[in-house]
Amino acid sequence: MRIGIPSWTGFIHAFIVALLITPGMSAQTAGQRPAASAARDLSGIWMSGGSMSDGAAGRRFSLEEPPLQPWALEKYRAAREGIDPGQGGRNELDPNYYCFPPGPARSMLMPNPFEIVQSAAVMYFLFEFNSGIRRIYLDQQEHPADVAETWMGHSIGRWDGDTLVADTVGMREETWLDRVGTPHSAALRIIERFRRLRRETLEVVFQFEDPQAFTRPWGGTKQYDLQTIGITTEYVLCEEHLEMGKSRQ
Repeated sequence: MRIGIPSWTGFIHAFIVALLITPGMSAQTAGQRPAASAARDLSGIWMSGGSMSDGAAGRRFSLEEPPLQPWALEKYRAAREGIDPGQGGRNELDPNYYCFPPGPARSMLMPNPFEIVQSAAVMYFLFEFNSGIRRIYLDQQEHPADVAETWMGHSIGRWDGDTLVADTVGMREETWLDRVGTPHSAALRIIERFRRLRRETLEVVFQFEDPQAFTRPWGGTKQYDLQTIGITTEYVLCEEHLEMGKSRQ
């Protein structure tokens, strides 16, 4: 259920946009490769598009099964037990079903829009789903030595030409990487490469490194379409669960 009533989250989103969003995108026409001056501008509202290099209707990152260590494979199979190949994992085992934050990877698979707002120091990701917020720090060269484990982890970014390379560590191991139930450990490291292919198309290449959970690094590529819907609204999963419970009474 989506709620259009203004909220503090919506106010904060609009305030950040007003202060930080980078001008100059209006001069580009649809289908054009961004000009050099705009290639590093990833700002905008994005949503998973139709040209994705994964399967299961956007529920996972790769067409191939993830290369899991034995303990992780056992956990993955438990999440898939009795489930059709094209469906997500079992709800009773899905931490997201109990309204825990999905983490940085799975947030990028949600069928909900997200907004990128950037400044010279920080790239903000404002997710419609559960009003999640992620920060990629552009003014930090290294992760803190004592980085705490959090739901979104700690992300630092650098520009490689017109590609933003983000490095994320310190993620809590409770999250799934995707809807189908791929687990990970606290040793997970995510490398993402963000590039604006055209004005209306954002490409993200994901690589997952976790020697405790995976036998080798693996990943996938997804594309996102620029939206013209304005500021995102709210989608609160637990509120939807509450409404479903009331309807059964």
